[in-house]
Amino acid sequence: MPRPSAAESSPRRPAVVLAAFGTTAPEAMAGIRHVEERIRDAFPDGDVRLAFTSAVVRDKWRDRGRDEAFRAAHPGLDALYDLKSPLTTLALIQEAGPRPVFVQSLHITNGSEFDDLRNLVDRLAGLATHRGVKKPFPHLALGDSALGAGEPGDLDRAARALEPLVREARKIDAALVLMGHGNEHLAIRSYRDLGNVLRERYGPVFLGLVEGEPGYEHVVAEARKARTWKLLLAPFMLVAGDHALNDLAGEDEDSWASRFRAEGFAVAARLQGLGELDAWADLYVERLKGLVERYAKTLE
Repeated sequence: MPRPSAAESSPRRPAVVLAAFGTTAPEAMAGIRHVEERIRDAFPDGDVRLAFTSAVVRDKWRDRGRDEAFRAAHPGLDALYDLKSPLTTLALIQEAGPRPVFVQSLHITNGSEFDDLRNLVDRLAGLATHRGVKKPFPHLALGDSALGAGEPGDLDRAARALEPLVREARKIDAALVLMGHGNEHLAIRSYRDLGNVLRERYGPVFLGLVEGEPGYEHVVAEARKARTWKLLLAPFMLVAGDHALNDLAGEDEDSWASRFRAEGFAVAARLQGLGELDAWADLYVERLKGLVERYAKTLE
């Protein structure tokens, strides 16, 4: 992604920060890039910038940037070697002068990573000065993750966005198994609730998590109960990174693919992140449109 020119960074030009967890797998960047392209197409006048919320991921790319052999073997990744955090990205935007700034989360749920991002945005948006006209961020707003607060409307939109994966599984007479990341956050219930919506809408679709419940044991029990013995495995993550390549479809005996095969299932894997689906990428586009529309109403 090229750096904005001075003209592109005009204080009058709205800024959009796309905040993703990030990935260390170069091939997995396709999911993030596709979302970025859809948002650039939808907001051609916006100063769109990408930021990674994971310090571990940013550090990994900085180390690679100093590795001449890696750079030579992976051309076209220059923008990743100095990718910033959301905080640093917002500071650089603010330095260029006052303008509306919209931060769009590229996370799956409003979980722990999203909470950290929300705390950051809320605190920066609340910064005050003696003279209000000099407020560092006159307008700063955050867009929800793909599943948002997990309300019925959020889950219904997400389920409809996943229909292409269901169709792909049906073409090979398989049930769809989705692996999400999960965590110990309360937002983990959104995964369970979405799994219920998917089954109601499409039949045998199973959603499990690397961390937390429902996990692998729940998924395999549900698949047995449904008496479906052919499975299409796919990551329920923005990118098909380390978890997809290893925990989901890896050759090790503890991967989901290996464990399902050991249970007698026929298994195929789809190693593409959700961000590569137009319909899923557009969930973030719609979130961002909502932010922009609400801001426009404040100017009326």
